[in-house]
Amino acid sequence: TKKCRVRPTVSDESDFIDQLGCDRNDTFKVVSIFGNTGDGKSYTLNHTFFGGYEVFKTSPNQSSCTLGVWCSLNLQHKAVIIDTEGLLGSSSNENQ
Repeated sequence: TKKCRVRPTVSDESDFIDQLGCDRNDTFKVVSIFGNTGDGKSYTLNHTFFGGYEVFKTSPNQSSCTLGVWCSLNLQHKAVIIDTEGLLGSSSNENQ
């Protein structure tokens, strides 16, 4: 399992593929999650796809940890895992 994640900004498709470290000719499933802030989206992805390793940042409270969209590659499942910012939540990091 690859335990790195894509920076919040990518310039194009090639940059995205390079950051994930995958082969351009390989095929992958895409798994994404969305829900309200504090529902445990990042925690769920970490435990489901990465054996509990904190690939996606988590918090013990209901404040937003994930800003925007983050991606990571899980080679075992041949999947690109996408974590998203919470819905309906207020964040002190707006517009970042």
